[in-house]
Amino acid sequence: MSQLKGASRPRTPRPLRLLAVALAAFAIAAGIVVPTSAAVAADGFVSPVSGNVADIVGGCPAGSRPTHEGVDINGNGGTNVYAAAGGQIQTAVNSNSTSGYGTQIVIVHPGGYTTRYAHMVNGSVTLAPGTPVNQGTLLGKVGSTGNSTGPHMHFEIKLNGNNVTNLYFSCGQGSVAALQPLGAGPVTPAVTDRSFSLTSTGTLQGKAGMYEPVVALRNNIVAFDADGTTIAAVDTSGNVWVQQGSFANGWVGLSGQAKDVAVDGDRFVVLKTDGTVIAKDGLYSTAWLTQLAGVEKIDAADGRLGVLKGGSLFVKEGNLQAGWVDQGGGVSDFALDGTRIGIISGGTAYVKEGNLYTAWVTMRNGSRVEREGSRIAVLTPEGIVTVKEGTLWSSWVNLTGPGVGDLSLSGNRVAVLSGGSVLIKTGALNATWIGAFANSKAIKIS
Repeated sequence: MSQLKGASRPRTPRPLRLLAVALAAFAIAAGIVVPTSAAVAADGFVSPVSGNVADIVGGCPAGSRPTHEGVDINGNGGTNVYAAAGGQIQTAVNSNSTSGYGTQIVIVHPGGYTTRYAHMVNGSVTLAPGTPVNQGTLLGKVGSTGNSTGPHMHFEIKLNGNNVTNLYFSCGQGSVAALQPLGAGPVTPAVTDRSFSLTSTGTLQGKAGMYEPVVALRNNIVAFDADGTTIAAVDTSGNVWVQQGSFANGWVGLSGQAKDVAVDGDRFVVLKTDGTVIAKDGLYSTAWLTQLAGVEKIDAADGRLGVLKGGSLFVKEGNLQAGWVDQGGGVSDFALDGTRIGIISGGTAYVKEGNLYTAWVTMRNGSRVEREGSRIAVLTPEGIVTVKEGTLWSSWVNLTGPGVGDLSLSGNRVAVLSGGSVLIKTGALNATWIGAFANSKAIKIS
């Protein structure tokens, strides 16, 4: 996100800076929408409201509210809430509910960032999903809807699904002013080194790092997905459970009658036992949207949602109300990542790059396809994992096999499952394999 990197710019003369700040203060008091300028805020996020910082992610002090996912800014009931940075509205909900986030807005920003503004006054949100906003755009009014004990602003900043709010706020920092710069934030994108496996007995296991111990996360699991520090799992009763942050954090129940789940940042997609797909943006949002019926497989990544229905692949991008684009029939497997889509059709892997209307490029024979960044992995019918890195026309490199039954890609890592054992390599394609899990039947790295 270029606006978050603190690039240098010509310095505004002091009298003009003071005038701009004074005008901004007047505009806030008068309730005027004023997208901030260079004279008011340096590159980066600004505070969406004025008030006192009471709780950051994990609580103040840390651990007092271990499941808290944002920062609470108090002492501001009925005041204006402004967009912390420019972007596009992903979620806009007016709700008088006494659970969850209540009236809220989620904004998607360039570079993998999202911000959430929760517990606002019911009816104060007038902007619709898909609406572009500038930094400083008026979003609503501070309220107490949802799971709230009094008027305050619950505010979150996430980067690629990872909660980075605490890089902008700290316990005991006191008060903040609306449109006040929040600082540099993360200099480089947050990186996770998580790996997961599902044992033959249905136990979901995780490792927070390559050399960290294996942690048993949840029993009686039949399907799972992970993105960043968010894990979603389906149990044998069809219930969906989500854990965010540390492996020690609690689980949140989302839905029943499920057989599969997909996670994309703060977006949750559920494939129900009757083949219906439902999705929502936000862990505590109660607004599930039905997407399609008769579906066999789902995937979600980088703002795109894909479903396999009757051998045909359908993909939508952007908000959940967007239309489906038919990607073709005869598909047995698919994977989404970035601007690339990979499919298996008639025993051959194909990949397209760019928008949803570009042409398919033939890869090679395969039974599974995976996509991540500049890498494409194909599992051949013989169980050989072969990967290409770079353009769609780069050369293939055989990594391991035959006999591999599952694989996963994330960042510069590759994981494979063979004979119940999970092996992971990090870095170059010729790096050494390292054992991660035993007695496994499914894997995922994030």
